Amino acid sequence: MKPTTVTIAQELGLSRSTVSMALRDHPAIKSETKRRVLEVARRLNYVPNDIARAMTEGRTRVVGVLCHHLGVQTNNRFFTEAAEQFEAADYFIKYLSCAWDFDVDVVTNRCVRQNLCAVIGLHVNEKHLFALTDRLGEHGIPLAVVSRLFSDPRVLAIGSDDADGVKQIMDHLTYLGHQRIGCIAGAANSSACMNRLECYRQYMAKHQLPTHDQHAAISDYSPEHVSNLARVMLSNPTQRPTAIFCTNDSMALAVIGAARRLGLRVPEDLSVVGFSNLNFASFTDPPLTTVKQPFEQVAIEMTERVLGVVRQQAGDFSKANPGQLLLKPELIVRQSTAAAS
Repeated sequence: MKPTTVTIAQELGLSRSTVSMALRDHPAIKSETKRRVLEVARRLNYVPNDIARAMTEGRTRVVGVLCHHLGVQTNNRFFTEAAEQFEAADYFIKYLSCAWDFDVDVVTNRCVRQNLCAVIGLHVNEKHLFALTDRLGEHGIPLAVVSRLFSDPRVLAIGSDDADGVKQIMDHLTYLGHQRIGCIAGAANSSACMNRLECYRQYMAKHQLPTHDQHAAISDYSPEHVSNLARVMLSNPTQRPTAIFCTNDSMALAVIGAARRLGLRVPEDLSVVGFSNLNFASFTDPPLTTVKQPFEQVAIEMTERVLGVVRQQAGDFSKANPGQLLLKPELIVRQSTAAAS
């Protein structure tokens, strides 16, 4: 017969609830009792029954990750690290795909039906997060988000400090002697890209660097559009920037191509910087200077804090919220930047 917590309890003369709490490493159980329970569990080859445990605890040990597009490399880096961290703690994560303009009630019902113990929002439309927080809170499901901008005391928000990343880029370029610095940002509906663009503008103003209407542009992410914007920036030899900062690495690659078609050399005539340090960044020609966002560290920090709230069955983060946590990114200097000519 397959051993159960009742089997272990009978052998040790303990209650079933004490055995269950000991197996979950509950702080209320003494270390010696935990040792005895684990010793018998190993000898009997006891394997926890997740279905029975979910019925007892009222929740599965599954954390939902709500994401608009897991194929984005930065999202995948977070998801992979989070999966390893949760599995090491005997929890699991489930990918919940959603549209950018997702229906809050539909998403909430999915989370409730699957009896999730927590939900993490990754690359989701932040305008829906307040409503999602309310709806999940009605069912006692805590919400955490990978975000630089969202703020609600009930929600854990951890992200990369993009303002610091932009400052590192601009400090690097100005150290190299660049003053006419252009910026091509991602789509206007991307809060992350718009935040990076605003940080660029603030830096230019603070340091009284020369600006030009055509030196800051918003793209639709497509290589064709980015190339056209770069061509316009670079076509006037007396006004063209000597460096261009792109709010993601893919756009930086398109800028390098556009510069070459105009007969400009990178980095001799034009320095180019990206953002995110995607896998291809070290293999471009020339290798791309960029900012590495700490998504693996974000996943580790978030896993620890989510598990803490889940184990306390707190329902949300209002009693254990450190406020918005922003982790420092790292400037990776490669060969796409050089001293201003």
